[in-house]
Amino acid sequence: MKIISQKEFPKRPLLYIPLLVLAILEIIGITIVKTGIPTMGHVTLTGLTALAFILINNRYIANDTEMFLEEQIAIRTKELIESEGRFRSLVNNIPGVTYRCGIEKYFPIVFLSQEIERLTGIPDINFLNDNNKTMLSLIPIEDQVLLNKFIRKALDEKSSYRLEHRILDKEGQIHWVLNKGNRILEGEKIFVDGVMMDITEEKRLAQDKEQLEHQYLQAQKMESVGRLAGGIAHDINNLLTPIMAYADLLSPLVEDDSEEAAYVKQITKASTRARDLVTRLLVYSRQQKQEYTELDLNETIDEITLLLRETLNRKIKMIIRTTPQLPFIMGNRNQWEQVVMNLAVNAGDAMPNGGVITIETHTEEDQVVLAVSDTGLGMSTEITEHMFEPFYTTKGMNGTGLGLATVYGIVERHKAKITVSSQQDRGTEFRIAIPIAQS
Repeated sequence: MKIISQKEFPKRPLLYIPLLVLAILEIIGITIVKTGIPTMGHVTLTGLTALAFILINNRYIANDTEMFLEEQIAIRTKELIESEGRFRSLVNNIPGVTYRCGIEKYFPIVFLSQEIERLTGIPDINFLNDNNKTMLSLIPIEDQVLLNKFIRKALDEKSSYRLEHRILDKEGQIHWVLNKGNRILEGEKIFVDGVMMDITEEKRLAQDKEQLEHQYLQAQKMESVGRLAGGIAHDINNLLTPIMAYADLLSPLVEDDSEEAAYVKQITKASTRARDLVTRLLVYSRQQKQEYTELDLNETIDEITLLLRETLNRKIKMIIRTTPQLPFIMGNRNQWEQVVMNLAVNAGDAMPNGGVITIETHTEEDQVVLAVSDTGLGMSTEITEHMFEPFYTTKGMNGTGLGLATVYGIVERHKAKITVSSQQDRGTEFRIAIPIAQS
């Protein structure tokens, strides 16, 4: 509070008027009761003079007090605005979405940092101005139950929470966040304060690492199985050689229409089938030498398609989509015909009631991609983990378990990569990326 000093007093001319009147009254002899006479410089005042001075002076003190309070309010308001600005700047520069929400149903949003726009593409103001946008409205339904459970537990136990969950952006794309928060008590109100850190890239890298580790283990397993299959194939081939030789020796010794001739034919037929299995095992184990030449995969597909249309169920429709002027690959034509045939037949077996098989080719960077897809029954995760193993089959006695194993062996020999995506009752797609032949 500012008090008027003696030095400031003369600067207020209105104060002299009542003092002048009182001075005149004293000069003409009017008696006034004197009480506690104050002094102001060299002027001596009566009680009434003092009263008049005090009343007038208090008026100016009140005015000065009002001005002082207004000035202080303005200063404090400015300080608060600056403080809030610093706080918002700090919060908005935190690499994560900071938030405050109520504890009512669905956790209504009270505050949300601008980082939410970078994460979801939706400005923070949209959430604050829309009562229907709550904390749970950002999150897929599958994760809402989990987040609600964690937050409610933290509220009950007056503790914090931490979990990973998904969040949707305005395009419906999924991002992964690490959500950490606490129960906050302000007066009689309870809030939930927290921060959501975008960990989408970390999740992707972790999944890639896990996939690479799985592929590495799978490759090691397949290599071991391949060596075993190759050894077995050589042993079987050694047994088949004399059987087929003796069958050839017996054949001219029996009459063509005799019962013995029929037996010899059955021996030869069974031996031939066994030799075919050995050949496929050797292909899988990469122990059979093959000649490689520049190959147009489109021509190979065109040639095998005619045979496939005669082989597959009449209820199955085939769609061929080949890219014109496809770059050459280095490969063995017979083996790639076998790959297309095995994949197409496998797809046909998955569609007993009919469906669509699509065979496509296109280029991706320095690779030619062969894709064979169907609209069949699909495969479970358990099946896809074992489908390339020799003798693994889901067809019972009707399958040898070497169809996809042979495909895998051929793909590996051509330094190509094969991937499969399948959903039960939605179909399966095999994609093979083959290096383009170097000119």
